[in-house]
Amino acid sequence: MKDLSVFLRRLYEKNSFVLYSFTISFVLYASNQTVSDNGNDLEFWSGMKAEKFDSEIEIPSYKPEKMHFNRSWSVVDSIPLKYFLNTSVSGGYFVDVYFDRNDETLHTFCSDPATITETAKNAIQKAPKWIRPALLLKFKSIPSNKQNLWGNLILDTSDPYVDEVAFSIATLSPAYLMSMLANPDVIVANAIDIYVNDISINYADVVDYGTSNDDDYYSTVRYWKMDETGNLTQVEMPKMIYYWYIAHPKITDEIPAFIDPTILEYDHHANIVPQSQGFFWRDYIFATTFHDTLNLMNMIQNCNYVWDGVPRAYPGGDWFAQPVSPYGDSLNYAIHLFTKWINGDMEFTSPGDRPHQPVRIAYKGMGRCGEYADLNAAVARALLIPATSISNWVNIWDHTFTELWQEDFIHYESYYWEWGTSFYNTYSYWAISPYEIRSDGYLRTVTEHYLDYSVLNVHILDSADIPIDGAKVELYVERPDDGIRKTMEAWTNNQGVVTFTVSDSFPYYAKAITPIGSIPPSGTALLIENPLDGEEYDLALNTSQPLEQMEYSQVEPPQDTQDDYRVEVQFTVPKYAVRGNIRHDDIDGDGSTKTYDLILDNGTLDFFVTDQNNSDMFLANLPFEAVETQPHTNGYSLDFSIPDTDNWHFIFANRSHAQNAQYLDGYVKLYHYEGSSNHQDQIVATTKLMQSYPNPYKANEKAPITLRFSLKCDTAVDLGIYNLKGQKIRTLVHDNLKKGLHKVNWDGKNAFGKKVASGIYLYKLKTKDNTLSKKMLIIR
Repeated sequence: MKDLSVFLRRLYEKNSFVLYSFTISFVLYASNQTVSDNGNDLEFWSGMKAEKFDSEIEIPSYKPEKMHFNRSWSVVDSIPLKYFLNTSVSGGYFVDVYFDRNDETLHTFCSDPATITETAKNAIQKAPKWIRPALLLKFKSIPSNKQNLWGNLILDTSDPYVDEVAFSIATLSPAYLMSMLANPDVIVANAIDIYVNDISINYADVVDYGTSNDDDYYSTVRYWKMDETGNLTQVEMPKMIYYWYIAHPKITDEIPAFIDPTILEYDHHANIVPQSQGFFWRDYIFATTFHDTLNLMNMIQNCNYVWDGVPRAYPGGDWFAQPVSPYGDSLNYAIHLFTKWINGDMEFTSPGDRPHQPVRIAYKGMGRCGEYADLNAAVARALLIPATSISNWVNIWDHTFTELWQEDFIHYESYYWEWGTSFYNTYSYWAISPYEIRSDGYLRTVTEHYLDYSVLNVHILDSADIPIDGAKVELYVERPDDGIRKTMEAWTNNQGVVTFTVSDSFPYYAKAITPIGSIPPSGTALLIENPLDGEEYDLALNTSQPLEQMEYSQVEPPQDTQDDYRVEVQFTVPKYAVRGNIRHDDIDGDGSTKTYDLILDNGTLDFFVTDQNNSDMFLANLPFEAVETQPHTNGYSLDFSIPDTDNWHFIFANRSHAQNAQYLDGYVKLYHYEGSSNHQDQIVATTKLMQSYPNPYKANEKAPITLRFSLKCDTAVDLGIYNLKGQKIRTLVHDNLKKGLHKVNWDGKNAFGKKVASGIYLYKLKTKDNTLSKKMLIIR
């Protein structure tokens, strides 16, 4: 039976490559059946209508309780669980931690063919804890040579830039990270320039909480603003506002790169040059003098607050400017000064190339709304002011502009007027479902910022009303002038839902592309004819096919008559990822690499405990029995006493989802009962080397590393620590020892008393009859 298990696992591992490729190809084929939205070919209504859906789905959140064992029980093996498990329609990927009776230790098997290099693993551990899930998923999406390239960049970066560099790598697309145009020096320069610019800025300060030696270190910005009474107050922005809207190296379409501004940007690639020949926007815009006198750094040196708190209104009819502040006419605040800089540099026209690179835009000094929006965001971010780009589908309203974050996102446009304008309740016919283009490519409707709006929760379900996650949902609107037009797209979360905020009073349609078929098979389905202002609607579209489901049953465990082994399992699924395609991007790549990952809270996995035979049945995707079943769980704690016979498997599977990857975080620990004479006789029947504990070992842990081994007879023993080059760096035991169990502690230091660096180390047990070795990971 053990041979069958090994065979099935190898067969599954080989076939998973084929299965994965087939699934992706199918989704792309299905998406090609949609009618193009180039303004000439109109999507049509197939006659299918969405049904009202009573949504009562609760998102679970689980925190395992710490278990306590009697002092007679001792940890002999431990397996950490740090996986982002992908899925596929037929089967899904899983982790199997199993207790092997042959050597009485824990082993791990993961069916996911994507592997992580040791360099990438070490880089993930150096990154802040809150970035690690996204960074792990991104490394899984690129080949090993690129994992090492970007992993080494994180490992070689020093404080205080590590978090900005790690965040950038975690949120740039696989297509960029694999491209020959990608330059690691850009990512480092971007991070350094944030701190360099901060030196010249009085109204804001970068604040670092902790260092890369801490798990949850992060940075943010504090800035000064004027309140409604004319007093200055200080505000600290949430950390994710800082990372997404200041620290990220990408604005919208452009490739993060060093740019020669004198080269035209017709293909958006030609002016990308080495660092010695070009500029990155954050430094170039901030420190370069344009038109002989226009220097942003000099302009803001005496600026003491971001803005005066007074929004400039758009009363209707004509564009409106209010250049005089109620607190005086100097307008010596940052937003006014950078608007003045843009108006001094730019002319509203577009002869020649239409660049996306802020460096080229600033040098050329010309553009229309797209160039202004890109430059607005780049200037704001260079000045430590959060900014993002807002647009609309080209067939609805061909315009793009900026939002600035001042404790909330506010509309901003810089050309022709000193402060932005608002088109609230204006252009309602054109401004249907405006959306944010986040720097990673994620699109989010922001209709609520500008218009009377309705909320559409679109549920994508199979034929049995089971949610289909990871489905692409295209939103269309019917306009009285030219029919049904595409206005937005998004991918469903774990509950099979996407949410759009939309302008009220228009008919809306949708098309969903799922791994088990499109809804409707052709054309679009009517969602709602006349949504009302302020109303929220739950609407469902069903496929004609069911999602494949596991078949299993729960049974009683076999008899356990000995206090010998028990297993502790604790895990949560704190995150999951919705993967979408990037629409705005100049990088070359196909739909499988030009992607973003929307990381959300509270994922779910399936957890089972089975014997060897039923583990093989699970592996073969056949009906199986389990002594413990926790389907679709957010986390679980288990104390399991190992029965007298057989190997036992603890399976964590992503089979309840169609597309979304789930992040598994936890551990499986094996305990043995030291007071059992039967166990003592059994364990010393052979010479064994157990897994070190804890593994991985974090240097800030107070307890030492424990190494355990058993000897079947009295013998001479040499137990030592080795690096990966095979060099012995510490001898722990060199003596004659008696038969039985032995335990040795290691303090993580070499023979000279110095702490060893982060990395993988071997520990070897040598006797006259055996040489046994195992690996351990040390994290500093």
